[in-house]
Amino acid sequence: MKILLNSKFYKKEAVKQAVKDFKNACDAKILNSKIEVELKPKENVKNLEHEFSNYVLGLMKNNGIV
Repeated sequence: MKILLNSKFYKKEAVKQAVKDFKNACDAKILNSKIEVELKPKENVKNLEHEFSNYVLGLMKNNGIV
């Protein structure tokens, strides 16, 4: 599955960190500068795309990435 995150809102460094942190749940990679992310689940995770984008938001908030 692919998700497109708004590059005006989501910060690429937080997305990169989320890709690393989600390595046990899925194979993920950033496809382009528009922050299109491909997620290939390793296990059945309901709403993986929502979990991933919410995780990125949490990283931005908790780490002061603005």
